[in-house]
Amino acid sequence: LFLPLIGFLFGILFQLHYVATFFMVVMAVFFLITGRQLLRLKDYLGALAGFALGWSPFLLFELRHGFPNLRTIYQFVFFGEETGFNLKTFFFNLADVPIRVFGTLLVNNSRPLGLLLLLGAAWAIRRRWLAAAAGTEKLTLKSLVIWLAVGVFLFGFYQKVVYDYYFVFLFPLPFLLTALLMTEVGKLNKGKLLATIV
Repeated sequence: LFLPLIGFLFGILFQLHYVATFFMVVMAVFFLITGRQLLRLKDYLGALAGFALGWSPFLLFELRHGFPNLRTIYQFVFFGEETGFNLKTFFFNLADVPIRVFGTLLVNNSRPLGLLLLLGAAWAIRRRWLAAAAGTEKLTLKSLVIWLAVGVFLFGFYQKVVYDYYFVFLFPLPFLLTALLMTEVGKLNKGKLLATIV
């Protein structure tokens, strides 16, 4: 029921900043992995129609002016100096970006605390996954993991300085995952908590 609305809002988001293309890849991977369980063809068509409607002002502008922004995106992705594959940069960003996402938003740019929260979130996801029954809860956990993993992976191909505002599509994740961490820690009694830390 909500897919046409989601598509419409994503169409608006896509014309606000190019970083929305990262979120588009995240959504595509999510639907490729889980879509067979969730969606039928008419659901995809509804989302696509909503996206076309939300994106239509941008598309009309492009049609009228000879596609300047779409050409820029194409040049940026396939021929720009900012993108490409460099092994050193790839692995540096894969290690650096998730720590920065947590550290920047939650603990005043502290990388050690950001790393601690990231590891705690991974522990909380694993704990909740093992306790969850198959169904909606596991699907939600899977969506959070895909969101973070694919989003971080894409930054591996960015060769220039990664500014904090590039993380805008990841901003909700540290709060959601830290809330999950606090919930899981709250379920532990002192003895179990001590055993977990040790």
